[in-house]
Amino acid sequence: MKKHSIPLIILLSLTVLIHHVWFFSSGILTHGDFIYEYIERTKEYVSLPTLWDSANGFGSLNISTSFWPFLFSIGALTNLSIDPAMANRIVFFWPLAILSVVSPYCLAYYIFRSRLAAFVSAIVYSCNVTYLTGQTGIITVSTAISFVPLFFLFFMLTLEKKKILYALLTALTGIFMSVYEFRIFYMFFLIAGFYFVYHLLFIEKAHKFRTTILKPTVLYIIICILIVLLNLYWLAGMANAGSVLSNEVFNRGLIGQNFVDIAKTITSFLYLWTGGHFLAFVIQPIPAHFYLIPIIAFAGLFYAKKNNKVIFFAFVGLLGVFLAKQTGEPFIQVYKWLYDHFPGFNAFRESTKFYYFIEFSYSILTGAFIMVLFAVSKKKMYNILAYGITAGIIVLYG
Repeated sequence: MKKHSIPLIILLSLTVLIHHVWFFSSGILTHGDFIYEYIERTKEYVSLPTLWDSANGFGSLNISTSFWPFLFSIGALTNLSIDPAMANRIVFFWPLAILSVVSPYCLAYYIFRSRLAAFVSAIVYSCNVTYLTGQTGIITVSTAISFVPLFFLFFMLTLEKKKILYALLTALTGIFMSVYEFRIFYMFFLIAGFYFVYHLLFIEKAHKFRTTILKPTVLYIIICILIVLLNLYWLAGMANAGSVLSNEVFNRGLIGQNFVDIAKTITSFLYLWTGGHFLAFVIQPIPAHFYLIPIIAFAGLFYAKKNNKVIFFAFVGLLGVFLAKQTGEPFIQVYKWLYDHFPGFNAFRESTKFYYFIEFSYSILTGAFIMVLFAVSKKKMYNILAYGITAGIIVLYG
């Protein structure tokens, strides 16, 4: 652990600096969809989960029942005389800020065994425009995203080490993701399913049923069962009410299809980013330096011959590029077809959440590019150049 102290200290210092208001003030934090609720209200969160929300009008179906664990935590903290503003920091903001750098660093180091590649990967994951602007909107989404690399790290360890401990850690991390934002968990759990098949076919190259197919499959099923069981506190009630896939979240029309296209998604540029702040529903031009992002990322595929996990992350990135463009060219009808027919896809009435596929992919692919860069820089002069390019990549995300 000592060898990781310097990169982790730098990353943690950076995230504290970026989120200094979260750490060094005690004021109310509210923006976008995140509202502040007074202590009288938050104290009432210490209760059993309920499917009926009586706080609004004549009452309505509570489609946010899945949020019960963190609402209960906020209620418990405020009942201990902790101000709601501080309780929100403890439950949402501090875990987000810390895990946003620690989580991708751990995953990238496991894949590359390089502290520098892991450091750059963490910068790409935590400092991209999508993630940073998202933290001013639906904070539960951003907090869930901070768990994604850890979830994949434990999932990969489960399949490779074939130990129940890693399966339990995968399930636990998945539970945290699902509690903060079930849609994010749903997205990345599907990707994990694809990785399970990819692992068997191209990493394990499964040929022995008992050791290379049966054990990983049993552990994968255990993970699925545990996650379902620990979500029954809301799934059972919603299923009984016939509202798991039929409620106001799933019955909305598409929006934002005129704001995105494949150029914006492949460069991971959010249309609303002006360079200093975001401006909703106003399309911004793509800055020239954003075109460097996919070039750097996919140059990392040269490392794939040494580590075929990199190819999978390239697939995730391309999938994100395709889905995030929504109804843009090419294949303009695919998103609408998925929205109408694929179970759960109609929770994504606009496509920006699929940008997280892109950023997740690019963080690993950029780490792979760093590995390629230093693999070819044998001489001292080229080594200096490699460090210069690495610094340039960090500045690109700064």
